[in-house]
Amino acid sequence: MEEPAMKVVLMADFFQKVKKRLPEHLREVKDFISGLGYPLELSEFRELKLRPLSRNQLLIEYSVFTAENEWTPSRKLEVTSFRDNPARERGALTRLKLKDFDSAAVEELQFS
Repeated sequence: MEEPAMKVVLMADFFQKVKKRLPEHLREVKDFISGLGYPLELSEFRELKLRPLSRNQLLIEYSVFTAENEWTPSRKLEVTSFRDNPARERGALTRLKLKDFDSAAVEELQFS
């Protein structure tokens, strides 16, 4: 996964740990992170949108600047959260399943 996409996934996971739900839009995440006093740098994105698909699913659409007047095509990443699963796996607080629509790859991440 690209570093900019991982940054957004980590911010959404942090939001979820504190707020006990996935964010509903980017402004909510930006306000949350800034409100905690953390610096928020998203200048590498040309486009960045968060859209809830369900209570446990979030669609991230993004495009990243690669050089002046150059950027990647728009990409989509679906985040599925298993936070509400009562049987925590190996002590992880959250488990995310990421589906990259562009490469059809599925990746699972666990955070504690």
